[in-house]
Amino acid sequence: MNNGLLWLPSAYSEGFSVAFCAGESAQGMLAKMGADPAHMIALSGGEAEAIEMHNFEPDDTDLESIDLDVTELQEHGFLGPDAVILRAGSFDGWAFAIQSFGTYATDARMNERISVETQCISYSRTVNADTWVQYAKHGEIVDSFDPFVPGAADPDWLDLDELAAAHDENAYVLGRLESHFNLYVPSGESTERLSRPRS
Repeated sequence: MNNGLLWLPSAYSEGFSVAFCAGESAQGMLAKMGADPAHMIALSGGEAEAIEMHNFEPDDTDLESIDLDVTELQEHGFLGPDAVILRAGSFDGWAFAIQSFGTYATDARMNERISVETQCISYSRTVNADTWVQYAKHGEIVDSFDPFVPGAADPDWLDLDELAAAHDENAYVLGRLESHFNLYVPSGESTERLSRPRS
């Protein structure tokens, strides 16, 4: 499994969303997304997904596989239908926040807030392969589109002819995001414990 972005769809086959913020720390990005620093706990990808599954359809067996204090999770707002589980890290001048299953990281108002005095790029892909890309700068959305809908947008980093000819369109879009903006999510992030905010 390579580092970069191309490994994300296979690691998050049930869907995911990820947002990037330039010049920000992981904790600073989470704060922009509504996190309370007092309620951040490091989670692995498996732990985050187990909590997400439990929140979607509560079943005590979902939490048996993770070595976390359920009482602590409840006290810090991790459990419940309205809880949003995000994990964050940073690499080479960009912070990232990733969510399993959901599209919270590509919310337009969220991206506008993240991008104040900087820039934010987000990408989501659902289990049904619905895809959305968003670029915000200085508090305003610059591009927001489904890259697989012809004519939806024509950003300077995406060659629509190359996209149409690509064998794997999703890999092409992720590859262009990676190379144009120098975005990177270490492949180990799916197993390492990263921060999670309470929303």
